[in-house]
Amino acid sequence: MSTLVLYSVSASYPPSQYFHQDTAGIPGGNEKSDFFGGEVFLSDVDGDKKADLSIGANGENDWNGNVVGLLSDGTAIGTHGVVTFGPSTVGVSTSGYPEFGSVMAG
Repeated sequence: MSTLVLYSVSASYPPSQYFHQDTAGIPGGNEKSDFFGGEVFLSDVDGDKKADLSIGANGENDWNGNVVGLLSDGTAIGTHGVVTFGPSTVGVSTSGYPEFGSVMAG
């Protein structure tokens, strides 16, 4: 799976960005059933008042799940400063297939 970001601009065709697990700068690699992009969420994760993109991959690592955070510079989202974390990072047990990243809200 992948994530496509479309921006609203006054041009005829809006610029876009396409992210998948084989995109340069995104940790890991594309694997069957990762479901990268199954859940996405825009929020200011680093406190700079710009919308950053969190991408869930709930099937990652045998359904333990993973979240990839891509930061925005105010004009585009990029892989600079990318962060990735799974359930163990935040104290969630990996028993029973937690599917971390399958639901995000703010």
